[in-house]
Amino acid sequence: MGALVLWSTSTITHIHTTISALLVIIIMVATNILTWQDILSDTGAWDAMIWMGGVVALASLLNNSGFIAWFAQSITSQLTGISWQIAFVLLLLVYLYSHYAFASLSAHVTAMYAAFLAVMIAAGTPAYLAAFGLAACSTLFAALTNYASGPAPLFFGAGYISQKNWLTIGFICSLINFIIWIGLGSFYWKIIRLW
Repeated sequence: MGALVLWSTSTITHIHTTISALLVIIIMVATNILTWQDILSDTGAWDAMIWMGGVVALASLLNNSGFIAWFAQSITSQLTGISWQIAFVLLLLVYLYSHYAFASLSAHVTAMYAAFLAVMIAAGTPAYLAAFGLAACSTLFAALTNYASGPAPLFFGAGYISQKNWLTIGFICSLINFIIWIGLGSFYWKIIRLW
């Protein structure tokens, strides 16, 4: 109950959600609600917490440090003189695989969608094609890594697949999905006169 109160009032108390979680764990261990043996035996839950906590913190730091804005500006300068079609595909690939640095779908989309949309339109990509391409890639993030979305660490924590296999299968599936959604999808969007 205390964790929920701290998390739901974080904008008022200015106590970061990670600090709230650690504080509640410390209180639970100090009051013997949890023993250290309980913590050691439930490796899946702790594995998920460490992965999510670390990568969510990394994403926040990247965004707050101005890295995302710098990254978008750097990409824009590299695309000078490239056709919009090639720029579109390259930017979508960068957008898709930059999710390796994020543990939250909404954090990634919030931090990078608008910047990449602006860069694509500036490169000459039709606006609807750019918007739908980025939206399609945003749906493909969830299975990319074992920390890519909220449910991913829970599935990974069950122990049925190794991290190496998850990353390998996630990458292969992302390539297949990219070809289907963006390759074939672009032709479909052209047929229905979206661009």
